[in-house]
Amino acid sequence: MLWLWNLTLIRSTPPHMPTLLFSGTTTCVSHLYTILKAIALMSKHVSLEIMSDGFKFTVDVDSRSSQAVVLVKKNLFSMYNFNDQDAEGSDDEPAFFPPYRLSLASLTTCLEMFGKNDVISDKAGGNAEDRRVDSSGASQTCRILYSGPDHPLKFVFRNDQFTTSCEFLNQDTDKQSESLNLDPSEVVLKVILSAHLLTQALRDLEGAKSQYVRIIAQTRAIPHFRLESTGEFGRNVIAYPNERNVLDTFVIDDPDQDPEGNVIVQSGYLFGELVKCREAVGVSEKVCLRMDVYGRLSVQSMCVVDEARKTFVDFRFNAHDEY
Repeated sequence: MLWLWNLTLIRSTPPHMPTLLFSGTTTCVSHLYTILKAIALMSKHVSLEIMSDGFKFTVDVDSRSSQAVVLVKKNLFSMYNFNDQDAEGSDDEPAFFPPYRLSLASLTTCLEMFGKNDVISDKAGGNAEDRRVDSSGASQTCRILYSGPDHPLKFVFRNDQFTTSCEFLNQDTDKQSESLNLDPSEVVLKVILSAHLLTQALRDLEGAKSQYVRIIAQTRAIPHFRLESTGEFGRNVIAYPNERNVLDTFVIDDPDQDPEGNVIVQSGYLFGELVKCREAVGVSEKVCLRMDVYGRLSVQSMCVVDEARKTFVDFRFNAHDEY
């Protein structure tokens, strides 16, 4: 007699498996490496905030004198699954999960080792195409998995040859960054210029052994926009005319000054702090400088993957009295 057994195998999820709150897949691995490497000099750690519309990476120094924020939009991912039922937020802001603090050095090492393709370096005097961050890597994917602050954050790299998973633990959960935000209603200066111009200015200021830099803008007197530095080699000035082939945007709006006169806004910064934005500026196409009534400065670099996808790296600096 022949007995036939019909066996059905049922696989159940182990009770200890955490619920997946976010999963996303991107092929722009080298882009992520490049922009995160540009802020790596600020701190050994980074706070990652996963939001319904993208990622926010934040790093700052212990003195809170400067801060860098990387905004990665949702469209950088081919898949973006966000479980908003367990997220925080309100009606007037995107839903988000609590910041997850991890080692920035370890993250950039993993991105470089397992996901980096040919990252385009800064070319002095290069055109817009030369300055774009590499967007190749269709055969290289990175899947990011998040299950909550008490579980490892996973980066799974996959290509034609291998699959590698890197896990990061949440560190110093009580130490969260305080944002150095600029209130748009308090911004008195906005300047947009090519990244190449600012890169060259930072090089010149460094070559002059600058220690302190003052940014000065005025509506009527010439030069309209200039950087004045003091240091080992004395005083140096880098000036720009308010012309469209030099400054894409030049706006001064200080309600405390008479608009009929020569409106002047200015503030000073330590060059050792200001120069931290150089690598981000070097891989971008355009840079937007904003200053508020308190002298806080935002240096926002626009890093391009393609015409539809852009990432913004925003360095923020508190004003510093000249010494």
